[in-house]
Order: sequence, then structure tokens, then C-alpha cells
Amino acid sequence: MKKILAIVSMAAMVAGAAFAADAKASIQLWGSLVKGSTAEDSTVDFLTVNDTTQKDTDAFIFDFSGEKAGGHFQLYYTSSATDGSAITARGAKIWFKPFDMLKVTVGNVEDGGLYKERITWWKVPVGAPLLHQDDWWRARWNGYMVSAYGVMAEISPIAGLNITAAITPGKDTAFVTSAENSYTQYALIAKYQIMDSVSAGIGFCDNGYGSYKKLRFGADYSASGLYAMLQGNLFFDDPNFTTQGWSDASKVWTLTGICIDNYFEYSTGALKLQLTAPVTLRITDVEGDDSYMSLNFKASYGLDGFTPYFSIGTPGFVGSSSNAEDSSFTEWNLKDFDFSIAALPGVTFNVGEAAFDVGVGIVYNDADKADIVTWAIPFKVSIGF
Repeated sequence: MKKILAIVSMAAMVAGAAFAADAKASIQLWGSLVKGSTAEDSTVDFLTVNDTTQKDTDAFIFDFSGEKAGGHFQLYYTSSATDGSAITARGAKIWFKPFDMLKVTVGNVEDGGLYKERITWWKVPVGAPLLHQDDWWRARWNGYMVSAYGVMAEISPIAGLNITAAITPGKDTAFVTSAENSYTQYALIAKYQIMDSVSAGIGFCDNGYGSYKKLRFGADYSASGLYAMLQGNLFFDDPNFTTQGWSDASKVWTLTGICIDNYFEYSTGALKLQLTAPVTLRITDVEGDDSYMSLNFKASYGLDGFTPYFSIGTPGFVGSSSNAEDSSFTEWNLKDFDFSIAALPGVTFNVGEAAFDVGVGIVYNDADKADIVTWAIPFKVSIGF
């Protein structure tokens, strides 16, 4: 770790002569002071520090930029009871501007993703099914249209209009292979700032030959303490995926899911109210492929030195922050409604340079009439510079 930081520091000093350099580092730990459940034979566990994979907020971020070119890379760490500890370079990219209106990025590229809820900043439902959520390729949340290794071009031909095109095959993978008549992921995105308070956008991502497709379109509004966005997310897939192999490229691709995504935020003084309630309509005849709804409401009030907050919603949104068990894939099924709810009152505060987040997480899950309550007092502590 010391060697890595020394190398990065030297690189920052060298780059500083010609570039504007910026380096950030942080450490995060989270777990629970106590947690338990009303399930039969459950135990009460005191003071658990979770296995740590600090990916969403990378442990180290290095960024440097000049007038016409720049670079960026990120490091994250894992600390696991079974796999030990490791530091990994998650993403590296180089950008350059051949023209003022054109920016080209090579490496681990990520688009802006059109519109996102601002509570977690990444839970954008794509319209995918609840079925098979244990498989990574069925993940129903994705804040980006593309996020992989490849090439991305961003062009602003007129004031207010931004167009993004990306080809992202991944590492050591060709975009097109003629011998196999196949191709990998690409995306096209356009966003236009109609006026200071209103924008609209559309994006399409093809995940490759024999894989799913995504279409998004939406608009947002921001003025006088209010922010609102409405977005349609369309998911194109094989409706019979439960009986065919995932790699079968002869599938019939059709519209299988429509998500009405939304987010509302209002701030006045120290009070902030946030709400997202996306509804996903599944339009297949597959048994168990039901429509579902998510919900997350959060209220916070900033005081001198600390901020109390209260979150309530479906466990898939709120429960993953509560440290309560078996909650991350639970939404409200709109066909056979098994009620579940998660609540998380808490407070954030600082002690010197360290930031703390402590709450009381409660998850009630009535799936299959189990009538189980799980609870925890979760904590999170972070420090950075």
C-alpha cells in the first residue's frame, strides 16, 4: 500500500507541472452494533464489522487534466474474512479533445446515465424481471447506460445539446468478430438542456449479440428548491428466458418490461424531502414474471453538527442500508402482494475528520406469510482527504 501511494504521489508531482492534478483518498467501514430476527432459532449478534469492498466510493481516486487531454484512475480495496485483503485498480481512462466540441475517452468509460434518483444515486430500475436476481446479468438496477472498457465520444454540436456514443466490448474483447457474426455492447445517448430549469434526453444500449437491449427517455425540472424527473425505461429480452439457455443467440427479442421511473426532491431551509417510487410492468406470459413496485422516502434535517434522517420503503431500496438480513431483493409484487417494509431512522455526524452514520434498521417481510421482523443498529464510519 505504501509503495502504491508513493508511486501515485510521484506521478501527481510530475503531472502537476503540466496538468491540474487532484488526488482523493478515503476509508470506509460499516457493520452493526447489534442485530437479530424474530425467525425461529435466530440469534442476536453483537458488534459485527462487515466484509468490506469499497467500490462505490473508491479508496483512492487520481485525476489530472490539461486543456486538451487528461487521465483518471481509481483504486478500491477488499477486506474479506475468507479471501484476505487486496487492492485493485477498478478503472483507468485517458481523454483528449481533438476539437473544442468533441471529447474522446479511452479505457473504463461511464456515461451519465440520463436521469437518476438522488438517494442512493445508482438504483435506476431497467425494467428487468424479479426472477433470477441471483444472476448478475439479470440485475434490475443500473445507473449507467454503459460502464465498461472501450471508447466513448462526447460531442456538443450546438449549445445545450450533448450527444454520447460508446463502444464498450470490455478488456481483450473485439467489438465485432466476423467469423462468428457477433458484436458486443454499444450505446447512443442524447440530452438537451431546453432551458435553465428543464432538460430532456434519450438513450439506447445494446448489450451485444444474443443479449438484452435497453431504451430510456425522460425529462427533468429544477427550480426554487424543487427537483423532479420522470423517465421511461424499456427492457428488450427473450420472454422465455426461463426455459432457454442464456447464451442462445437465436432467441426472439421483444419488449418484456416497462419501468416508469421517477424521483422528487424538495428542500426548504434545513429540511430535505426525497421520494422515488418506480413501477415496473412486466409484459410476458412467463409464470412468476410479475410486475413490481419499489419505494424509498427519506426526510432529513440539517442541524449544527449533525443531521437526523428517516427512511422508509421497500427492503430492496432501504433494507440494504439497514444491515437486516435477507432484504436486498424484496420489492412489492403487484400480483400476489406480500407486504414488506423497511424503516431506517438515523443520524449522521462528524467527530473531527471522521464522518459517522448510525441508525436503527427494521425490516418486516411477510413473503410466503412468514411474518418475520429483522432488525439491526447499523453503523458506517468514513474518513478521507
